[in-house]
Amino acid sequence: MFKEIFVFELKQWIKRPGIYIYFGLFLVLSFLIGALIGGLFTGISTDTNSYINASATISGILTSFSTDYLLGLITLLICVSLMAGCVQKDFQNNCFSFYFTKPISKFDYLIGRFSASFLLTFFVLTAIILGIFLAFLFSPNDNGQIGPFSFINFFKPFMIFLVPNAFLIGAIFFSLVTYTRNMTSGYVGSLVFIVVAGISRSITGDIDNKTFSAFIDPFGQQALELVTEYWTPSEVNTRLVPFSSYILYNRLFWIGLALALILFTYFRFSFNQFLNPVSIFRRKSKQSTSQPSKGIQSIGHLPKVTQLFNFKLAWFQTVFLTKFEFTKITRSVFFYIVIALSMLLTVLMLKYSALIYGTVTYPLTYLAIETGSGIFRFFLLILVIFYSGIVIWRERDSKVDELVGASPIGNGVLFISKYLSLVFLCLTVYAVCIITCILFQAYSGYYHFEIGLYLSELIGLRILPVLILVGLSVSLQVFFKNRYFAYFAVVIFVLGLPLIFNAFGYKNDALSFNSDGPQLRYSDMNGHGHTLINFFVYKFYWLGFVVIVATLAALMFHRGRENAFKTRWKLARNQFKRSYKIVMILGMISFLGCGSIIIYNTRILHPYKSEKQIEKEAIEFEKMYKKYEKELQPRVVESNLKVDIFPDKLGCEIKGYYYLKNKYKEPIKRIFLNMPVETKRSVYSLSNKYKVFLKDTANGFNGLELANALLPGDSL
Repeated sequence: MFKEIFVFELKQWIKRPGIYIYFGLFLVLSFLIGALIGGLFTGISTDTNSYINASATISGILTSFSTDYLLGLITLLICVSLMAGCVQKDFQNNCFSFYFTKPISKFDYLIGRFSASFLLTFFVLTAIILGIFLAFLFSPNDNGQIGPFSFINFFKPFMIFLVPNAFLIGAIFFSLVTYTRNMTSGYVGSLVFIVVAGISRSITGDIDNKTFSAFIDPFGQQALELVTEYWTPSEVNTRLVPFSSYILYNRLFWIGLALALILFTYFRFSFNQFLNPVSIFRRKSKQSTSQPSKGIQSIGHLPKVTQLFNFKLAWFQTVFLTKFEFTKITRSVFFYIVIALSMLLTVLMLKYSALIYGTVTYPLTYLAIETGSGIFRFFLLILVIFYSGIVIWRERDSKVDELVGASPIGNGVLFISKYLSLVFLCLTVYAVCIITCILFQAYSGYYHFEIGLYLSELIGLRILPVLILVGLSVSLQVFFKNRYFAYFAVVIFVLGLPLIFNAFGYKNDALSFNSDGPQLRYSDMNGHGHTLINFFVYKFYWLGFVVIVATLAALMFHRGRENAFKTRWKLARNQFKRSYKIVMILGMISFLGCGSIIIYNTRILHPYKSEKQIEKEAIEFEKMYKKYEKELQPRVVESNLKVDIFPDKLGCEIKGYYYLKNKYKEPIKRIFLNMPVETKRSVYSLSNKYKVFLKDTANGFNGLELANALLPGDSL
């Protein structure tokens, strides 16, 4: 039966569009990364003595698909969706009893399912190699950064790093979910290894930990860096990444662990486990008895009920359901494990990032916030993505969606309660971040905690990004029929689009979701400087966008058995009443108003120029004025400047003089001045008589011709 189960699984997946969507997603991402490195779209390629298509370079790119927070999260989600429910789906579809009556062995059933899923994962991952190869193939080779193409340079890193990493993630998820029949355990197990990879990177701040880091990194990136650390550019260009030394030990250990998990699951699994699953997360349930209802003899004994559908009732329902959803989330073991992992990684990062060449520095509050919020923000993204699917699909997973759909509760109440529960979840996470940073400061002997700064940074300012992120995540779960597609949509929208824009050399914060806008790094001296207003303009711009999307999601909230988008849209149009219209108008005002301010500042007042455009202008400048390249110019031998700085006006005034001296043996007739084009007023003069023969205001380039040539040794 192994062959039949194996082929059946393959046929099931081949008929689904998901497998091709995953393949295309990896193909596009890897192609964009390769294009960014090779300068395919921007025309700006990497300036390096090493080939970007060398074995070591390809290995580094492939390991990033497991270790990078964006790419690693996408890879994790795709592997999980392919391996999810190899066995669990039989229980979800209520067909598990079928296997009690058929002569199917454990090996055929488990290994057949796992082998088919892993083969499909292998197929999807080949898109990464194909995308990188195509990007390098079509990239310009202006500075010789692309060497001769060799199949082994791509294939060997793929087999050493990417395939074992996918096998490891798949084995963990498959084993935990099959053994416990609990999807949450699979998410936790997979997430733990991403955290372990982060820990292995963080401890390399101490050079003595590099060997240990190379061994414990589940994805082999630290082992690769340790082996190739001292390779010369010539060695990088000619040598293949060896399957020996630290790389061999690392791969054998983690592949062995993955095989051990599969074997453990195989020997412990039994078909009657469908009825009595093992759960490492289950609490002991207490036996409870309910009091029987009082018998009703006639209709006249029924209590009289007055139905009220007003704002007070809607408020009560919203508060009650928000509390219910928030309680369900915070009682989940997955939540506690993610919080524990966040705290552990934050403490390690704070400890090792405080070392500067072995010297311990003070854990200043703004530095602690910078490090802690960065780590917690990543895990917060995971929590929001994961729980947005949980809260929206909770009724359907529990098979009570029709009962809830028939209850006298408005779509807005159901949607807002789920939305608010995730907002409170995010605020709870940031509160834990504050406590973690303060405890670390106290442990380090630093007691200047600056509680106000913690609250303003992690609660006050972070509430707006939270409102925006949660709104998008919950809304997309409403729009999509498949929660995994919604997961991918959130990741691509939040993290993928900036990567795509970078690949094309295009930077526009107005298109980068939940962008903070141009910001100065916070410091104790300047605070946020003059850029804090940018933060609020961009946040209200994106908040307005999310309000529009969330209003549509609330109108289309899933109720009943209607799944077709067209039907739900028709129902939404019928429910588009005054309250929804007001919210929609407010969202449009915020979105369009702040968007207009952003466009005026970035396109009219301060026109944006891409890197390619700047390079093109530099080329044109060089073509126009290269004829003056060899003209002798006097040298500055003395300067005296008076600079008045006006921080409130973001400007300064500079007055003074330069002494210019002719240090050559030939007289100088013409002098060229470069003036900053940003200055509002530029006045200059020479002590000798002159006339202006060239004035290029756009480039700030001026040419002055002296009435009397500056003789050798003379100055002005």
